Amino acid sequence: MAIEHILNSLGILPYAALQPMGNSRAGNLIRLLALIRSWENAGWNWTECLRELQSLRDDPEYKLEEMTLDSGSNASVRLMNLHKAKGLQARVVFLADPYDTSYQRHGPDFHVSRSGSEPKLTLPVYQAKGTHGKKLISEPQGWEHDSEEEIRFLDAEERRLVYVAATRAEDLLVVSRYEGNTEKGPWTELYPHLDGAPELPVGDSPLPGPPPASQPDFDAIGHEISDQWLRAGQRSYATSTVTGEDDRLIALAESDDIPSGRGVDYGLLVHGLLEHATKGLLPENTESYVRTLVEREGQASENVAYALEALNRFKESQIWQETQESEQTFTEVDFAKNNTFMGQSQIERGRIDLVYRVLGGWKIVDFKTDRAGSPSEIESLRKRYGDQVRAYARYWNELAGERVRSTGLWSTDPGIWIEVD
Repeated sequence: MAIEHILNSLGILPYAALQPMGNSRAGNLIRLLALIRSWENAGWNWTECLRELQSLRDDPEYKLEEMTLDSGSNASVRLMNLHKAKGLQARVVFLADPYDTSYQRHGPDFHVSRSGSEPKLTLPVYQAKGTHGKKLISEPQGWEHDSEEEIRFLDAEERRLVYVAATRAEDLLVVSRYEGNTEKGPWTELYPHLDGAPELPVGDSPLPGPPPASQPDFDAIGHEISDQWLRAGQRSYATSTVTGEDDRLIALAESDDIPSGRGVDYGLLVHGLLEHATKGLLPENTESYVRTLVEREGQASENVAYALEALNRFKESQIWQETQESEQTFTEVDFAKNNTFMGQSQIERGRIDLVYRVLGGWKIVDFKTDRAGSPSEIESLRKRYGDQVRAYARYWNELAGERVRSTGLWSTDPGIWIEVD
């Protein structure tokens, strides 16, 4: 999904299709996606897939069969050797016969003994003779026996390749052979079994005409490829947040009706500071660091003091003390839970600001920059965000398999803990 999303967002497929050799370039991207899907189905993790992609890019010995955009259609014809055909299937397979009658197989150049506990190499010495010839200079003891053994191995290997070739077809296998020649050719192992097979009728195939003089409509091709890619990328599932209220809360935070009044950017700034403080990642000169962030994001200059006050209150709180003593502490924890409703897959997601282990279970904290200086404001926060942190507790209990002992809100102004039942 990540790779497909990257290709879709960047528009690489239509871009590649419109470049020189674009049909092959875009086809190879589709082939690459098919490979990644097969790795995922085989249980590979992201690191394993990444390493394989790096090998595919850097290793000159890595062979990847080229494709075109038409390779996946029913009317396409793919030409490949036996090694590339391993593992593939097709409704109709032609075993072509490119046999050269002038070719004669010479004896093996070496022999590898595979029968013992360790392989052993037997290697005669030759001298070049002419352009293609060679002259035997010396041979190791027992070379006659080793040579015969290697020939038997090569014959068996060829037989295995013929088996691979003959088992690629799903509906129809067509084997080519020379008229009256039953002793030579790559498919001689199959000849005894072809006597009762019907011959394929010879059809009239007109020679291909000259290519069209006019250029194709590249814009139309690009739009069509883009549309196909978008249709293929349609998700088969729906997503939602834990409470479904994120958009509403952001709109409220940006309005003048909410007591905090400093906007979403300030809230994100404080969230980041509290997260980095919990992880021990803040620099020594915290004030200069916060000032730089505020200036870079174009926030009001007074937010520097407000953010530092919020950070100091947090470090003086019981929650801070508990996180420092906890065996396990996690910040900004993203989670997703798959549910099924009426046959539709529904993925509910959320992000927990702070969760850490306490005696007998876990404690979940949600940071809020809303002011809570009066009982009415405290109750308003508890009512507004209570269902959200309860959902966090429910999902954490299910995902971690352990009890959540306490949930609540940490209000940075004035720096108080608001328990949520």
